[in-house]
Amino acid sequence: MTAHGLIRHGLAAGDDRAVAAGLRNAEALVAAERRHGELPCVVPGTADVPLGESWSVQGHAHLLKCVQALLSAASSGLKPAADLAERMVHDAIDQQGDPLDALTGGCRSGDQISLHALCYAAEGLWVWGTHSEDPASLDLSRRATEWVWRQRLAGGGFPGFVPLQGRAADRPVPQSDVLAQALRLVALHRLPAPGLEEAVTTLLKSVHQSGDTAAVCYRPQAGELHLNCWASLFAVQALRLHTDSRYWLPWFALV
Repeated sequence: MTAHGLIRHGLAAGDDRAVAAGLRNAEALVAAERRHGELPCVVPGTADVPLGESWSVQGHAHLLKCVQALLSAASSGLKPAADLAERMVHDAIDQQGDPLDALTGGCRSGDQISLHALCYAAEGLWVWGTHSEDPASLDLSRRATEWVWRQRLAGGGFPGFVPLQGRAADRPVPQSDVLAQALRLVALHRLPAPGLEEAVTTLLKSVHQSGDTAAVCYRPQAGELHLNCWASLFAVQALRLHTDSRYWLPWFALV
């Protein structure tokens, strides 16, 4: 995300230093994959403390979000980045059995599945499919989006995690980042979505305003108010897609 942001900002602002910094970040991804045989969540030997069992440090599906940065880097001259992006997508769609099972399995945190991580995977597949006109990656992204949407809560929101099949479910904790990502994905895929208007209303209720500024609360039902940058950015795009028929996102503009 850092690589992509730097490259896109640099191109838009004519800032060559930002583009160069973004390319160095993308080069680090390419080098890590070459060194370890796959792109690791955390480069081995760089963590100061033991890492727990979590989608963010042991999963693999969310790394598909890196496809966007790799494609931006490739468009700025780093060809090996495009090759890595293609390998990552093909690894996801060429699984034995149902690739959706492998995708959800790559979002595990203990005995739960992170919907935030699965949305990242769906977003990365959408980016590749849109950029490369690849129906297989678009289909898997669409199926993952449908899977996420089926986890919608009665109140219109989405939990951060769902239990693995056959495991006992804790009380679901709604997360606005997942809600905004899910809304954005169903719009990008133009999917029929039961309860769509209720979900939009729920996202709007999570917005806190102060003067002429606004931000989205990460966990609206939590006792402590946590106004979250990422959830807010996702929400801006999700709400615009659902309220402005003229608004559309090219692959490189997805946050």
